[in-house]
Amino acid sequence: MTEQTMLQPGELDRSFKGEQEEIALFMDCAFLCYERYDYERALRLYMGAQILDPANVDIHSAIGTTLMQLERYDDAVTWLSRAMELCPSEECPYVHVAEMLIKQGKPAEARKLLANAQPLVDEGDNAALQERLQALMDITDAILAEQPAD
Repeated sequence: MTEQTMLQPGELDRSFKGEQEEIALFMDCAFLCYERYDYERALRLYMGAQILDPANVDIHSAIGTTLMQLERYDDAVTWLSRAMELCPSEECPYVHVAEMLIKQGKPAEARKLLANAQPLVDEGDNAALQERLQALMDITDAILAEQPAD
C-alpha cells in the first residue's frame, strides 16, 4: 500500500461490521506477516481488518505499530492517536507514540505523554511494558538534561 492510498483512521467508519471470524483471520494473518518482518503485507492485512471493524482499538494500534516499523512515523502517530481516542485506558499506544516523538527530536512532548501513560502502565501487569516505559522516561530525562534551559 503506497502512502498516496493510505487510509486515515475513521475514513471508513460506518455501520458496516464484519464477522468476528473474518476479522480474526485478517488479524492472525497480519500478525504472522509482522512476525516475519513482512510489514507491507501485514499493513495491508491490518487495513483489511480495519475495514471490517473500523472502531477496533487493537486494529488501530496494530496499524500504528506496523507503520512504526516502516518508519512512517507521521502516519503511525495518526493511527495510534486514534487508538488512544477509542480507548484512553489502553497504555501501549501512548508508549509507542512517545517512542516516535523521541525519534522525531521531541523529547519534551514524549516525556509529557509518558508521564500521562505511567499510571495506566503501572495499573497493568505487563512488566515488559513497564520496563520500556521507564527506559523511555530515562532517555527523555537524559536528553532534556542536556538541552540548554530556555
